[in-house]
Amino acid sequence: MRKIQQFRQRENVLSVLPIVELVGQGRLLIENHQGVLSYAPNMIKIKVSYGCIIVEGNELQLMEMSRVKLAICGRINCLQILGR
Repeated sequence: MRKIQQFRQRENVLSVLPIVELVGQGRLLIENHQGVLSYAPNMIKIKVSYGCIIVEGNELQLMEMSRVKLAICGRINCLQILGR
């Protein structure tokens, strides 16, 4: 029973924390985001629970966005994760 409670606690933490997946230099997937703060072809800022994620590159495009996940395509040169 205790292991089930520990698993559920981990599951709850993971549902709040963002999941960031970089595929090569051309695609970035972010789950559990809290919205887009700014959007430009060379920089996109995304709000997450602990601060923000800044994506810098060329010809960046927001390809998909829902309440849960976000997909960015283009040439990604830099990915910064900033705390509060």
